[in-house]
Amino acid sequence: MKSAKKLAILVLALGLVVWSASMVQGAQYLTVNGQDVTSITLELGQSRTVEIRSTDGMSYVGYAGFDNGVILGNFSHMETKPEAGNLATAIGYNQPAFYGYYVSATGISPPPSAGVHFVFQYDVLQPGETDLKLYDSTFTSVIDSIHITVIPLQPIAMRTAFTYQGRLMDANASADGLYDLKFKLYDNADPVFAAQQGSTIDINDLDVIDGYFTVELDFGSDVFDGDSRWLDIGVRPCDSNDPNAFVTLSPRQELTPVPYALQTRGIFVDNAGNVGVGTTKPSTKLEVAGAVKAESFVGDGTQLAGVQREHSGAIYRWTVFSTYGQSGGWYANNDQAMFGGVRPSVWSDGNGMAFQMSSDKEVLRTLFTRKGYGGKNAVVAADEWYSYSSTNCKHGAALFRIRNTTKSAINWPVSVYMTCYPGWGERASIALNGVDVWNSGGSNRLAFTPPVSVNLLIPPSRTSTAIFVAGSSPTSQTRSLYLAFTNNRLELPAGLEYVDDLDTATGGWDE
Repeated sequence: MKSAKKLAILVLALGLVVWSASMVQGAQYLTVNGQDVTSITLELGQSRTVEIRSTDGMSYVGYAGFDNGVILGNFSHMETKPEAGNLATAIGYNQPAFYGYYVSATGISPPPSAGVHFVFQYDVLQPGETDLKLYDSTFTSVIDSIHITVIPLQPIAMRTAFTYQGRLMDANASADGLYDLKFKLYDNADPVFAAQQGSTIDINDLDVIDGYFTVELDFGSDVFDGDSRWLDIGVRPCDSNDPNAFVTLSPRQELTPVPYALQTRGIFVDNAGNVGVGTTKPSTKLEVAGAVKAESFVGDGTQLAGVQREHSGAIYRWTVFSTYGQSGGWYANNDQAMFGGVRPSVWSDGNGMAFQMSSDKEVLRTLFTRKGYGGKNAVVAADEWYSYSSTNCKHGAALFRIRNTTKSAINWPVSVYMTCYPGWGERASIALNGVDVWNSGGSNRLAFTPPVSVNLLIPPSRTSTAIFVAGSSPTSQTRSLYLAFTNNRLELPAGLEYVDDLDTATGGWDE
């Protein structure tokens, strides 16, 4: 029993001991469903009975309810027990700062006695936390309290058992009495070549009435993978212990789907709750075999890995960057990690080229922050700008991730416009997986110079990285930057496909 407060006043008169019923405070406390607790947690919609109990036969007055009207549901008086005395009452006491009941345990025939005095019903309707309190007669001291936490209704996992009903005939008459049944599941109706699926289920002493019986069978969910299943039933009298006494019913019964359940074909849920679409062996909470098409995703997509936008043309990453501030010097203090693994001074004055870039995907995605969608052709950069000195330069670059889905290398012919001015240490270049495929050498290239045509041999059974970098055209203070793919060469040969995975890709040039 929780701690209770007890007050007794003795009045002496003419040598007699008299109990003043109007001033006696008994020992009371609260229980929930008959249990002596200090806190309870309930789900929405649940109900509990709350009792006021006393450990003695003293009369008392008290208040049971909630401060400030925080009830989270309904609190109602159900019953006043005889143990509270024949004059006991429970009256609603609703004030702005309190909602509940005034209770008085008193009486003469019979007087109060130990036990349950008052019973209340508590129904929860909204989540939250509150305290049910029992105050003394002065409404200043809390005799007892129960902390109540109400949580949303919790989902209950669907069971894998199903109900099977049948009719059993014994010697051409409806069976009646107790029988033992044995159930097995097979992948075929053929009794010779069929393979059993799952375990055997034994149900003993089943009461069969007028031939009819109903059983609950649970073979688990893994056995139902979309293929047909047949139920094999063995029967014997319940008074037999001979395992060979089972008679197998013929033919086996095919388990057929409910018509509307046909729309779940292709969806599989294993015993661990993993969901497979197009696969019966999901290894994660959701695994889809094949492409997924979605109109949109809710959220910013930062937690989505490997999601590729449906696009019939080229998908690439690109950037345009300068290297030198006329009044401040090299950008980022000449930090190569901010410019693809090549220092700004090398890009502008040191003939920096694509094959020199870092294989670290984190360094690459630091520079290639823009995403482009092309068709058979694409203009990545077409810009004209004013040059203050030979140190300053503007570059344009494009990065493609190309997957070869075959086991043979495939040639990708590329045709691309690329400007540059090697006289100031600025080159145009093409690299595949960190290897220099082409660079402008000492030749100048203008925006109208014919495009570069090269063949990129894409290795088999992997994803490769192709990078194209253009500088700016020869100077006349106003310089041009042009990087564009032409001649329909962004239409990939069969067996190659664009992959948009730079956000999540790891490893070096071999991945």
